[in-house]
Amino acid sequence: MKSRIIFSLLCFIIFGQIAYSQPGRFQLGVLGGPNISSYTGSDPYVEYSAVIGYSLASTVQYNFSAKFSLVSGLGYDKKGNKSSVKSQFRDWYGDTELQTDVSYMTLPLMLRYSFGKGKLKGFANLGGYLGFLLKTKWYEYEADPNSGQVAKNEKKFEQMDLGVSLGLGLGYSITKRLNLTFEIRDSYGVYYLNTKSTGYYYPNQKTKMPKSELNSINFLIGLNMKMGSLKSK
Repeated sequence: MKSRIIFSLLCFIIFGQIAYSQPGRFQLGVLGGPNISSYTGSDPYVEYSAVIGYSLASTVQYNFSAKFSLVSGLGYDKKGNKSSVKSQFRDWYGDTELQTDVSYMTLPLMLRYSFGKGKLKGFANLGGYLGFLLKTKWYEYEADPNSGQVAKNEKKFEQMDLGVSLGLGLGYSITKRLNLTFEIRDSYGVYYLNTKSTGYYYPNQKTKMPKSELNSINFLIGLNMKMGSLKSK
């Protein structure tokens, strides 16, 4: 994990030098905020509910024109899910509560359309993202009061996540270079995350864990700066 972070920082520094040589075309920044995430699935014995996580990212934006831009970056996302396994699914005690926490290094790529005039403008993002799994934790809560709590790491999830993203937001020009953004972004996973799992909820059961994707709604605040000379703008 440390090597990935160091490599990412080096790439960001090198890219910053390249961006500074382009007059006003590139914008570099940071982005972050809370997210609400949950699995999606169709298993009749499992009910999914959302958990609160957070997202942090460095951002890169290339402006083709005043209206169209290409947005990317490198981020860290902590997401998760709560699941209620119904008693019909097992043959002892009753319902079981499960919580999964996952952390990803995320690479988004989106097309941005900006609209409006003056210092306050609106924008819409559409594109996709690729996530690389960094860490997974699975917490299990038994319905039986004497069973206690079990917490363990799981290595049975896919190492990548893939999905589509749609975002709407506002941007405010603090100065000619510095911009503040507010965005609501829906990131919908289209890739099953637990296809590698061969385990069951309990050893004496013959039903495997249901396949599921991860969906999140992100509330993001960003700060970015236009690089290079602005004389040609």
